Amino acid sequence: MEPVFDKQADAELFARYAAGEEAAFREIVSRYKNGLYAFLKQFLNRQDLVEDVFQETFLQLFTSRQRTPFANSGEQLPSP
Repeated sequence: MEPVFDKQADAELFARYAAGEEAAFREIVSRYKNGLYAFLKQFLNRQDLVEDVFQETFLQLFTSRQRTPFANSGEQLPSP
């Protein structure tokens, strides 16, 4: 059973992601994909660039998990 994230604060969600919870990453993508896509579409005005930057944004987040401000904070996270 996956944890429920809908009311979870962004900071806690990112901390859980930094701690290695894949479900937290999926929730981050779910929470921000529509807004990010709409922003990029308006800002870049080129579909090919929108798709590239959109994908690259989440790829960078995924590959930089250990370098997030939450990764080495040493804070104890509450149980889900």
